[in-house]
Amino acid sequence: MDKQQASTSGWAVTRSGGAEARPAPLRRFWQHLDLAGQFLAVGAIVLLAGMLIIGLWVTRQIEDGVIRNSAATTALFVDSVVSPLFVNLSEDGVLSAGAARALDETLAQGASAAGSKPSRSGAATASSAMPANRR
Repeated sequence: MDKQQASTSGWAVTRSGGAEARPAPLRRFWQHLDLAGQFLAVGAIVLLAGMLIIGLWVTRQIEDGVIRNSAATTALFVDSVVSPLFVNLSEDGVLSAGAARALDETLAQGASAAGSKPSRSGAATASSAMPANRR
């Protein structure tokens, strides 16, 4: 039968075979701390975990907000500046020369529609980047 006896210091555990097992260094450190020190250590761990979780959440919220605002700005640009240029898009999907020139000038000023190309369902994509002979 294997009986364990704790020594009076609480550090060593003797087994019937006479071998002594020492507590792990972390356990020794924890046992040396008084109650206030233990509270401080646990509080620091909880605080760091909370900071990490809240930091990740705030980062995600900022990313989502930037994406939403960029999408709203792009939609407003397309709706107010680019979309009126496609009103005169004929049934065969060809822009008039004036509309194509205005679209080229608008996009050349540095405002781009974030890679989106206006199109009609079931038709080819309409773009002012088409060669002049296809307009």
